[in-house]
Amino acid sequence: MVVYHRRFLCWWGLLLFGLGLGSRRSADNDLRDLELAILHNLNRLAGTQQDCLLVTKTLDHFIGHAGSPAFAKLLHQHTQRLIRMWRTA
Repeated sequence: MVVYHRRFLCWWGLLLFGLGLGSRRSADNDLRDLELAILHNLNRLAGTQQDCLLVTKTLDHFIGHAGSPAFAKLLHQHTQRLIRMWRTA
């Protein structure tokens, strides 16, 4: 059994939201390309050392326990920051 750090799971969710890849299943296929170095970059963003990317239903399970409102608040905060950064660029 693989245990994922919460920060890693949050960054994975933000990545899926930000890239707008559609379904998590298509993201699984698109983002597992080793040349993209997604695992390395997610680990750097999250400050973790995970050995593998998560499977499709892991994020659903995490959001079910963390609660959608908490995750929605996090997405809102990050979106607002991106908008502020975009306006000043």
